Amino acid sequence: MMKKVLSLVFVWLILVSCFAIPSFAADHYLMDDAALLSPDERAEVEEKLHSVSAEIGMDVLICTTNDLGGKSTEEYADDAVDYEYGSVSDGILLLFCPDAGLWHVSTLGKGIKTFSDSAIDSIFDSIRSGLKRGDYAASFERFADEVKAEYQDKAALFHVNFVSIGVPLVVALIIAWVIVHSMKGQLKSARFHNAGQYLVPGSLNLTQQTDLYLYSNVTRTRIERESSSGTHTSSSGSSHGGHGGSL
Repeated sequence: MMKKVLSLVFVWLILVSCFAIPSFAADHYLMDDAALLSPDERAEVEEKLHSVSAEIGMDVLICTTNDLGGKSTEEYADDAVDYEYGSVSDGILLLFCPDAGLWHVSTLGKGIKTFSDSAIDSIFDSIRSGLKRGDYAASFERFADEVKAEYQDKAALFHVNFVSIGVPLVVALIIAWVIVHSMKGQLKSARFHNAGQYLVPGSLNLTQQTDLYLYSNVTRTRIERESSSGTHTSSSGSSHGGHGGSL
């Protein structure tokens, strides 16, 4: 029993570490191949992306281009995450193609579970009008802020669930183990007795045995869950999530 309790505690610690251990490792955060930003704007957006990445513990990246090189937006975004930003294991990247009016968000590692398709749509909707106006620097900084807000919402929800459910559960299991262990110690003096000694020989005679089915009542309740981003494999063999669309 004690091993089971310790195992549960260990599992909860692993879950907490998913949100507690920083895992950002990109060597830069912005690739403006479409030349949408001035040098000063590039520096400001780069700093913003770096700051948010450090705060949430995963890389927040932006890539702009007008030449997909024959790739789909999904393929281009995934390859950018895998090959163009250094060692990225957890993160989210926004690819924007201004001439074609296309965008795609690619997620990796913890980013896949953190940013569902609905969350990605909500984040992009917050910057869609700014991109249409050509207000690129402000839109990219807004993207970083929205990513941070979504991450913090998920982290806060996890914290509430852990504190309100996980901690009491672990405490209850420990208390239950102590009680059961104590009761077990009190039963050491018990002796086994054969029930047959209380039965008068020949007094029990079963003449018929029947299983009678009465009725059943089954109630089903649908549990709604937020759909997470579907995953696929990139050219590097890494699993990615995310999706995209047009302005």
